Amino acid sequence: MQATKEMELAKQLENIQLFWLESKFTLEIFRDQKDNYMLADNEDIVMKIDESIEMLNNIASSKYIEPMKLQV
Repeated sequence: MQATKEMELAKQLENIQLFWLESKFTLEIFRDQKDNYMLADNEDIVMKIDESIEMLNNIASSKYIEPMKLQV
């Protein structure tokens, strides 16, 4: 059972990592200044950050986290 739970946590952590590694962000020019940019449509990014933080907190609080504690 413990190995199964550890594997589930490792998979969740991997999914979070893969999402952020593969994420692409759209930039737009900030106030018509050609060298200044800001993130475009950041509502989805903020939602995903909140979701990732919640998932990481759940993973970190699990009693099965010990083998991968440094990754979290």
